[in-house]
Amino acid sequence: MGPILYLFILGLATCKVSYASVLERTAANILNGYIKEVRPHNADGPVIIKVGLTVTQLLHVNEKSQTLRLDGRLLMNWHDSRLMWDSTQYNGTRSLRLPAESLWQPDITLYNSGGNMELDNLRLTIFSNGMVSYSPKLIVESPCTVDQWGSFMVCHFKMGSWAYDGYSLDIRDYYGKGVVSLDDYTDSTDWNIVNTTIRRNEKFYQCCSEPYPDLTFTVTLRRRECSDCLIDLDVLPIVLVAILVPIQFLIPVATRERATFTGLLFVAGILVHLSLQQSMAIAQRVWQTDIKTYYNSTLVLIVISVIVSLFNIQLCSTDRKRSKIPAIVKKIFLSGLNYLVLVRSPWTSQLPETLDVKVIPGDELATENASRLERQVEHLIRLVQSLVSSDNGRQRDRDVGAREEWRALSLVIDRLSAIIFFIIFVLYTADLMG
Repeated sequence: MGPILYLFILGLATCKVSYASVLERTAANILNGYIKEVRPHNADGPVIIKVGLTVTQLLHVNEKSQTLRLDGRLLMNWHDSRLMWDSTQYNGTRSLRLPAESLWQPDITLYNSGGNMELDNLRLTIFSNGMVSYSPKLIVESPCTVDQWGSFMVCHFKMGSWAYDGYSLDIRDYYGKGVVSLDDYTDSTDWNIVNTTIRRNEKFYQCCSEPYPDLTFTVTLRRRECSDCLIDLDVLPIVLVAILVPIQFLIPVATRERATFTGLLFVAGILVHLSLQQSMAIAQRVWQTDIKTYYNSTLVLIVISVIVSLFNIQLCSTDRKRSKIPAIVKKIFLSGLNYLVLVRSPWTSQLPETLDVKVIPGDELATENASRLERQVEHLIRLVQSLVSSDNGRQRDRDVGAREEWRALSLVIDRLSAIIFFIIFVLYTADLMG
């Protein structure tokens, strides 16, 4: 058993050595006299370079500078007649993998102004029919354009030969499908790739009569919808301000704190809106449609709430303490809606408009020996005092009743406003989150 195993291992080693020697001999014969600085020659026309792009990951979407940096692979293949061999003469060897720097490569360059392309020169594969396949790892960065809503970003990567014209080197789509490959793409947490295109162009320069072809790879990104906007730093400030809108109506309307809180709420809404708008302008970001709508709607609600609050404060002003509430308003708010918001009807004076004063007999007010004239004078004085006192009491009761009615009306309006604005806040926020 031992000798058989030894012979088997020796045979495997011999096969490996033999195969390695075949590869070495094949590479040596092919590269003998090969000049990598000279492009391949094609008697039928220009050398056709097929170029494609495979995106594997979005490395960074910079909204401040409006650039996209992505990771992927640059796909290229071309035909080089100098690299052909008969596989039957080399033990059936049909392909070789050689260092990229040892062979001629097309000078495919990124044309975009301000762009950058990094290639890792790995190995390329050559086949016995002269075809060369090269797929280096690629990191490319290019400027993009953002739509007015900030939901879409369109990025163009324009690639072509830097030194060769279209008569020497022609560039074509790798797969011929006009799209970028996303087979190995890893999803981004913030953006989705919604569309890709590949377009071939030819440009003529004033210096030269030859065309210069290029391929423009277009990648369209769409911002992912906000799934949890309450913890989003862009939305959280305005949500906190919006919560304070119904809370302001819970502060007593007659206090100074109410007017102060209302003014601060208005200023806070304006400052939050302007600060985020300024920060997005600096970062070259444009608002998402739903967030922008939420901000604008909340700002409108704040303005309306401030107007309602100021109107309510005016209702409790001292100028109205002697005026009466219109009958229709009193019927709607103090005899209907007040029960909905748990406000009791105000107390009103029930004193009669006229006072029936009973004349006190004179013999009960004067002494037995007083004269008739003294009794009448004293009686008259008491009568006048009673009339004056009764009239002042009725007027005071009417003032108190009117003031209580205005206060009750303002309380009803406050509670109704708090309920309405709270419902609107909940619906808007739930719609944004959904």
